[in-house]
Amino acid sequence: MSGPRLSASFNCSLKVFGTTAAKLALALCALALLTSGCNAVAGRTSALPPAPATPGALVTDGWAYREAGQWKTVTGEWVHLPDQEAGELQLWIEQAESI
Repeated sequence: MSGPRLSASFNCSLKVFGTTAAKLALALCALALLTSGCNAVAGRTSALPPAPATPGALVTDGWAYREAGQWKTVTGEWVHLPDQEAGELQLWIEQAESI
């Protein structure tokens, strides 16, 4: 008599597991559909080319310049770029802002 009871409880647990698995599969499909809207937004950023390289950049803790015959010193962290690299970076920033 214990044999039929075992098979009955085994079938019941399969049915419960099957229902749970089906609900899980449906939930995953729903999440996939919901996140597809986020992919459209993320797709826009992939159209942006990579930022230009700036191998000539120098980082300093301050810099000085001459004004009216006297040296002026400015403290803080500064990034100095060669003209061409600065121009390429400026164009890239303008392109990124227009997207």
